[in-house]
Amino acid sequence: MSSSVSSVTLKNSAELLQFSAMYNAEQLILSCIQFIVHNMAALLESKALDILSDDVLVELSVSYRRMIPAMQKRLITPYPDAPDLTVYEDVDSSFSSKADAELDYSCRYYTVYQTTVQHCGCISFQKLLRRSIPVMKEMG
Repeated sequence: MSSSVSSVTLKNSAELLQFSAMYNAEQLILSCIQFIVHNMAALLESKALDILSDDVLVELSVSYRRMIPAMQKRLITPYPDAPDLTVYEDVDSSFSSKADAELDYSCRYYTVYQTTVQHCGCISFQKLLRRSIPVMKEMG
């Protein structure tokens, strides 16, 4: 079994999970879920999980919340038609008139941003959070 577990990669983990769920291969399901949970950011960014059926996504969401208690309220949902972040650039300019270089990033929100970006490396997440920092600074 260890050879099949070592064969799980970022490219095939979602396919293996779907396949193992189809054939009720419990040990392979557990191995794939564990691998996916530990590599969730990369798999979400690459949209590799889009091929999973709704039943498998529900099982993955439950396992994700069970394995990472801080994510109790988070759900994994397929969202292939997500809006492009360029849509929000005009809205961004209305939040803050300061240039990026003028902003004070010493607040706790920027620390959370830095930590999260270093952890997941998600480019779209970086853009979204970078735009929301001035708003969060005004709130906090």
